[in-house]
Amino acid sequence: IVRLVVISPKSLQLLDLSYLDFNLKSIDFKSNGTSIPQLTVPMIKQYEIPIPPLPEQQRIVSILDETFSSIEQAKENLQRNLQNAKELFQSELNSIFTNKGEGWEEKKLSEICEVKDGTHDSPKYISTGIPFVTQKNIREDGLSLENTKSITQNDHDKFYKRSNATYGDILISMIGANRGMACIVNTKEIFSIKNVGLIKANENIDRNYLLYFLKSKKALNYIKSFSKGGAQEFIGLTELRKFPITLAPKNHQQKIVQQLDKLSTETKRLEVMYQQKLDALEELKKSILQKAFSGELS
Repeated sequence: IVRLVVISPKSLQLLDLSYLDFNLKSIDFKSNGTSIPQLTVPMIKQYEIPIPPLPEQQRIVSILDETFSSIEQAKENLQRNLQNAKELFQSELNSIFTNKGEGWEEKKLSEICEVKDGTHDSPKYISTGIPFVTQKNIREDGLSLENTKSITQNDHDKFYKRSNATYGDILISMIGANRGMACIVNTKEIFSIKNVGLIKANENIDRNYLLYFLKSKKALNYIKSFSKGGAQEFIGLTELRKFPITLAPKNHQQKIVQQLDKLSTETKRLEVMYQQKLDALEELKKSILQKAFSGELS
């Protein structure tokens, strides 16, 4: 529920509307003892606003308008740079798997690796037990065991016979909006999987090379094209096993991984840097607003 409060100045001869708007934006919303930050009507009625002469209000508004306009332009440039950094990596990734070199092959995933899927059952959950991994635990930055439900050892043993996910394997989401998202199992903790594809590691292919391929536009287009279902689309195990993999010669796979690792590291460095600058600009806006209404703005 969104609640709105209308604030109308009694006289425009005393208060500039833009000045009032900027002043209200400078309020630091407190939780007031609740889990959701809020501003109540009694709080608004008790709020004191500094009211300098109207010309001074207009001077402050003029300075803030000009300053915030520059800040917004800087933010737009940073957001564009942030997007460009992300697109640079994706472009290189797509280029590698589109422009095949000598000795490259197209093979079904099942011809390279053992491919399974997790259970589709919904067991009884318990407070403490074996983590039950679903597609929600497969993230862009890897596998997360946070916020998993727990199942009994007996249920886990039954599910594990079907899909024995272990360290170094690849998991791929098979259902929902993030279907096709993949990650390498980087933990030795025992867990079971549901609605998740399991690609067993072996010597036929470098697992990091395969992970990068699964993140490419070519792979994601396959997932999208062969998905079924209505409200919650899914990719079936049969289609997963038929997944066409662009396979570089084994001695070339590691070079590709090293190349993409290097670019990924640089891209993430740029993303962190641009995000830090965006955060700094937001803090600058808050600082300027505080100075504006404490008489420190020159």
